[in-house]
Formats: sequence, structure tokens, C-alpha cells
Amino acid sequence: GEGADELFGGYPTYLGAHWATLYAALPEAVRAAFRGIVQRLPVSDRKVAISFLLKRFVQGQELDTLARHRLWTASIQPDLLRRLGLELRAMPEQHEALAPLDAVQRHDFEHSLPEALMAKVDRGGMRHALEVRAPFLDQNVIEFAATLPGRARVRGLTTKTFLKHYALRYLPGSVVNRRKRGLSVPLASWLREPLFDWARSRLANSRLEETGIHTDAALRLLAEHQSRVSDHSRVLWTLIVLSQWLDWAALRHSDQLDASETASAPCTG
Repeated sequence: GEGADELFGGYPTYLGAHWATLYAALPEAVRAAFRGIVQRLPVSDRKVAISFLLKRFVQGQELDTLARHRLWTASIQPDLLRRLGLELRAMPEQHEALAPLDAVQRHDFEHSLPEALMAKVDRGGMRHALEVRAPFLDQNVIEFAATLPGRARVRGLTTKTFLKHYALRYLPGSVVNRRKRGLSVPLASWLREPLFDWARSRLANSRLEETGIHTDAALRLLAEHQSRVSDHSRVLWTLIVLSQWLDWAALRHSDQLDASETASAPCTG
């Protein structure tokens, strides 16, 4: 199914691009009241909860289209990068002539799809000697999707408008309109309870500090996450994986040095 969301407008984050222009046209008093309500929404453990989407939506209204889109998709937000002592990398150039929805879909199609999703599918397939194919990435399908207007992709609060309408010819409505499910685990709740101590030890790793990351700030993010001040599961997991990788890389380098020293040692006897 890879490519269907990027081509036909299936991700819930595309709703933000669709509604951003209309929201910006509202009076400031209305937007301020809406921001106040949204910021009071409780933290949810769901990966893409309504509260998460709405908070990112209001936070990104002063940004350009792609920077706003990255607020939803990036593992580490700009304000958290600064807390950790890191710098924000430059964004890819925005296609100024494109409408917001077109711009974010093109960005995902050119970057997220090949660099993340298809890369994992390709590696997984090769690992098991499989030739994986993605029907939605057929050239004819791609060219057809490019002709669809924005309202045929996202309309109101409905994503993949055309694709769902077409699928109703062959599938029952209960299947076509079923809630979107990602391949996710309850990471937010795991980091608050069963994995908390392990996560804390990973974030205190001195090798993280050596990369320039402020580990004391990382531990504060974990404390905020546990107390439900905010959902920091994305940035915490990113740092934990990096911590694990740094240990693995150091161990592998040490093993290689030992093997090299053994091979070069003079024979005695």
C-alpha cells in the first residue's frame, strides 16, 4: 500500500495543510480563543491523537507550509532541539507555486516515501529474498493522481476522498471508511511505566553527551513525559535508539581493534 497516502492525500496531517489558509483568515480574537482551548487539551498516549494534531496546528500558524508540516512529522521539534543543545537543519526548498496541500504531498512523496518507508520495505524484502512491489507507485497511477484537484484528495475532514469513493464500488463502507491504523506500539505509555527505568539509564549515557546532546535536558524531558506535562515519546525514543547505537558502535569498534591486534601480534614459541 506504499504511496497511496502520499499520492491521494491519506495522512491526517494533510488536514492541517488543507485548513491552514482558512484558519489564517479568521479574526485574531477567534484564533486566540481557539489556541487557548487547544492548549488545555489533555495529553494523549495515542501516536496521532486529535489533541496532538490540534496543538501542532496552532503552533505552526506563523511558519511557512513545509516548516508547519514538519511540526507534525519530525521526531524532534525545534524548541526541543534547542533544549537539547542541537541546531535545526535547513529545510528543503519549498515549491512556492504550489498550494499548501500540493506542497506537503510533494515533499512527502520526494523525501519521506523513498528515504524512510520504501527504504525499510526494500531492506526487509531483501532480508527475506522477496521482490516487493507497490501497485500504487505504478507510473500510470502516479500520473493520474497528479491530475486530481485538492478537493478530490482532501475535502472537509475526509482524507483520500477520490480513492475512498472509487473503492466503494468494490468494498463495503465499513471497510472503506474504517479508521486509519498505523503500525505503532503504545510507546508513550511504555516510557511512563514499564520502560521508564531503562529509558532513564539510556538517556544518561555519557556517549550521548559526547555527541553534543545535553543529557540533563533529555532526562528532564523524560520526567515531563512521565508526569504527563507533555508527550515527548517521539524525541525520547529517538534519543534512546541513538544511545543504543552509540554503545553498539563502540563495542563493534573495540572488537575490531582486538581482532586487529591479535592478527598482528608476533608468533612466539
